[in-house]
Amino acid sequence: IFTDNKSGEVKALDIVFKEGNLLEGIKSPISLEAVITSGRYDKPSRKIKDDDKLLSIRDAIDQGVVDANISQIKDTMAGKVIPLQAALDEKLIEDDLLRDTASGELLTLDDALKSKLISTKAIKMTLIDAIVREYYKADLQKVLNPMNGQWESIADAIKADYLDISTTLIVDEKNERVISAKDAINANIIDAIVGRLTQPDLNLKNAYERGYILSSKKPISLADAIVRNMYDPQSGKLKPND
Repeated sequence: IFTDNKSGEVKALDIVFKEGNLLEGIKSPISLEAVITSGRYDKPSRKIKDDDKLLSIRDAIDQGVVDANISQIKDTMAGKVIPLQAALDEKLIEDDLLRDTASGELLTLDDALKSKLISTKAIKMTLIDAIVREYYKADLQKVLNPMNGQWESIADAIKADYLDISTTLIVDEKNERVISAKDAINANIIDAIVGRLTQPDLNLKNAYERGYILSSKKPISLADAIVRNMYDPQSGKLKPND
């Protein structure tokens, strides 16, 4: 169970996850650099645009718009790059302006990016992570690359070395076997250009929920267990997925 600290309401974990209130349920944040280059930075207000809201950097992190884990800030005086959260804690960012610690100048985020004070750490994500964390969008059948903020085909994401399929397994229903995602792509069981399973014809989110996409990694995550209906809200325990 989960207790909301603000309201005191007690909810089952599966409900909390579906409402997006577990860490793994945060909605596909992207890098600070990608926010700026994709036009989501409002220079006059120095805020980040999220639908019809304007958010401070801290609020954008808290609300899952900006990924503080992959966003990096350069401390010019120290000559090193530090995580965005550390930059906030160390007051390299004040009133949503970034301080050039060598010169003392305060810069708007777009100017800081031009001055190469903002960068992005390269990451990899498994196909299941992309699905569970909602970086895969079923209606587009593409994955969001959080480093650049672009929607990419499965094939392009793999080629860019962002999407890691090495631990992903696919159920080959026709031949009653489980094969690697790489073999499934080569056999066109997964159409990596379109972003769908072909046997049966399902988008990858539905294919995952129906058990056609598996992971060779153990243990599975809590989000994985919930999506696979392995969490029993009555007992609060995990159950085998038959």
